[in-house]
Amino acid sequence: MSWAHQRNTEGYKNWLRVGIALLEAKDGLSDTAWRGATQLHGSLKTKLGDSVKNCTCNPKRKQWGCNDCIPWKKELELYQLKGFEIYWTNCTPNKWSEEPWEVAKVFMPRGQKATNTGPQSSDASAILNLFAHCGIFNQYFSPTTLNVVINKVIAVRNSTMHSVDLNFDEPTFQNHMECLLLLMNELKSDPAAMKAADKIEKIQTEEFHIGEGTACTDAELHLLKEWICEHKNTLNLHREQFEEHGARLDTLEQITKPVQKVIGTMNAILPSVNNNSELYNALSQEVKALSEIYEDRMSELEQRVARVEEVNTQIQDDMSEIRDVTHVQQLLNELEITPGPAQHSTPSAHAGTGAMPTLPEVPQHAISNENGRPSYDVPDVNDIRPLSDILDKQDLLDKVTAMLDQASVAGRSNWTALATKYGISFNDRKHIEYSRVGCCTQAVLERVVSASPGTTIGDFVGKLNKIGRNDVVMEIRSHYHE
Repeated sequence: MSWAHQRNTEGYKNWLRVGIALLEAKDGLSDTAWRGATQLHGSLKTKLGDSVKNCTCNPKRKQWGCNDCIPWKKELELYQLKGFEIYWTNCTPNKWSEEPWEVAKVFMPRGQKATNTGPQSSDASAILNLFAHCGIFNQYFSPTTLNVVINKVIAVRNSTMHSVDLNFDEPTFQNHMECLLLLMNELKSDPAAMKAADKIEKIQTEEFHIGEGTACTDAELHLLKEWICEHKNTLNLHREQFEEHGARLDTLEQITKPVQKVIGTMNAILPSVNNNSELYNALSQEVKALSEIYEDRMSELEQRVARVEEVNTQIQDDMSEIRDVTHVQQLLNELEITPGPAQHSTPSAHAGTGAMPTLPEVPQHAISNENGRPSYDVPDVNDIRPLSDILDKQDLLDKVTAMLDQASVAGRSNWTALATKYGISFNDRKHIEYSRVGCCTQAVLERVVSASPGTTIGDFVGKLNKIGRNDVVMEIRSHYHE
């Protein structure tokens, strides 16, 4: 379908209508946002004075925490609503005593720019998150609105600006518009909010055409530029979302596919608007900027991944050598042989008698595998027993799950790294995280066994070694050795 045709589909019109309604909502919420920001700023300045203007800290460079800014930081944390994070890198502390919006920006999403100096230079996401995260706004909204409605409107905004096909079906369109109206009608005493509510209702109910009118073209251009900007910001911030090597590769896939489609969509749009030089020039510049950032990020990440893989290969080679030595020592221990200094051949009591030296007996807990070689009860990377055996041992399964379900910290990977090693996708991992709280590792093992019944305990042990969880391996060995 050509863009000229798609641009007149109901799906695109619905997306555009929601986007324009979001712009109206932002304008309608701006007075409340500024009122709360100035109130917060006034309260802090009255209590703390303006000595913070002497602060030379730069949170963006992690130079943070002098005697001038720490009092402001502690006071701002008192307004932080539970469950939300403050992004100190959004602001410049020495501006706090003079600029109310510089204070408000700490409650906005990460990545706010220095050019964001007030509601008019903010997007809807910044203002909505300010309401949701800063306690000063409790006086303007009911608890239900703060805890439910604003979060729904944030979801509407994200659904609109993260869309890659610019398309909403009719039920989605109606639901999004109702959410916007619900929020605006909470501010009945605010003239700007009520004016915005009237405009949003008209957008929802009146027939909508995409024509040559300047007003519609300006709104569409504004929305498309903001849509591209959202994807540029995603690329600029994606490095902070990476936690470990496996997640980096998966996150890259999740980020780059939508951005590739956005670039493709915009390239399809451009020929259809070439009769409008202003619109064409503005959009083509945005597409060029997005493409350049995308290529830079891809090149940077490919180099980083290559370095990480090189280090991983060396580590795995070193670990393989260590495991070989450990495995030999384990077998010697099982056979009750103590390695000692090499013995030189000398005549012995056996010489000339035809008698052979007695070898130690294979322990009773050793069994023979299909190749006739001993396979010991204590698991290692060569263990051919099915992984389902661990699922059948509830005590062991509970211990392994408890160990791997703990939060990932530096040098200690958790179940997400294991899932990545088994090829479980980012979306499937997120589904497990939300649907199997407290038993994510068990869910991973069940999925692996279901997809590949032949997976062995040895394979599981090998993957645990690769993610650095030898403590879990030792727990498994301890269980089988009992």
